[in-house]
Amino acid sequence: MKKKLKEQEITVDEAIVIQKEIATRINKLKNFKQISVELITTYNNIGTGIALALADFKCEHCEDEHCLTIHHLIERPNKQYINHIKYFVQRKYFANLVVLCCHCHSIFHGKDPTNGNLYIPETKISKIKKKFIM
Repeated sequence: MKKKLKEQEITVDEAIVIQKEIATRINKLKNFKQISVELITTYNNIGTGIALALADFKCEHCEDEHCLTIHHLIERPNKQYINHIKYFVQRKYFANLVVLCCHCHSIFHGKDPTNGNLYIPETKISKIKKKFIM
């Protein structure tokens, strides 16, 4: 599966199916420690790629194309109330991800927009653009 994702272009619909299949596999596990780092990385990267593609690689609020970040609708404080596996699967699922530029993301969280966020490097966005058939 990983080979296919790295070497071939895929549609957003195909990526959604793949992420759902991985989510199903992860949800069947009893313990978070049973999930391989490779599976976690793949699941997370697919979700980010789908979210970016669906947002047309722009901030979903102001449509800026630079300094893009991912905002999670299910935020970290909720982790203490949810099973860790379910929390991970839901938090990283594409439908829980909103693409925002650094400025809009900072304002959303009530922080200084000049404080600097973790943003998705342009090189990673370029690779994702090449991967998805639009």
